[in-house]
Amino acid sequence: MTPGTQDPVPQPLLPSDVELFLKSNPDFLMERPELMASLLPDRDLGTGVVDFQARALKALRTEADELRAGAREVIHTARENMSLQNATHQAVVALLGAESLQDLMIVLTQDVPMMVHVDLAALICEPGLPLPLAGQVIQVPHGEIDRLLGNSDVRLRPFCGTGAALYGEASALIRSDALVRLRHSGHPPAVLALASRDTGAFEPGQGTELLVFLATVLDFCLIRWLTRD
Repeated sequence: MTPGTQDPVPQPLLPSDVELFLKSNPDFLMERPELMASLLPDRDLGTGVVDFQARALKALRTEADELRAGAREVIHTARENMSLQNATHQAVVALLGAESLQDLMIVLTQDVPMMVHVDLAALICEPGLPLPLAGQVIQVPHGEIDRLLGNSDVRLRPFCGTGAALYGEASALIRSDALVRLRHSGHPPAVLALASRDTGAFEPGQGTELLVFLATVLDFCLIRWLTRD
């Protein structure tokens, strides 16, 4: 715009402009039921006459609101699942990159918790591991793994209660945990434990596929280094 000129005055829309737009976009009002409902005048149909149009529009508006809320929830859940999946893959790569048995335990106890957003990750094992590794795992008596998990491979505890004593010095902080059995032979009975200081961080009904995947990778890494060492 050159100096001294004025901004052009916006021209008002003509009814023909609105009509042309709506004809060119036939779904415009159908996709905006709340707008369509606000544009329709209230109708006085007389005593005892039911306005089905108003009821239909109200139902349509409610359905649209529910669909939008449902879509937001699905998107939020999908984003959370994708974030957890990426974190698990990152932890798996770290475990596979360990260069010794001791390094594997360091990655598990120091790196994995930060990657999967928990406060503690540990290997819980019954007696029988090689002595160099004994100080790097939580050892429990014979039969304790079956007592903890029963017939299940995964146990999610929203509140550990006195069961948090399992974690030694960290027990005072732990409120919720996930226990996943390591199923393969080659070492004494063991579980992967992921624990959080937040009550309800793990709850029955949550998906466990990624937990089992992480535990399976740890299991194979453990067998590989035990065999090699």
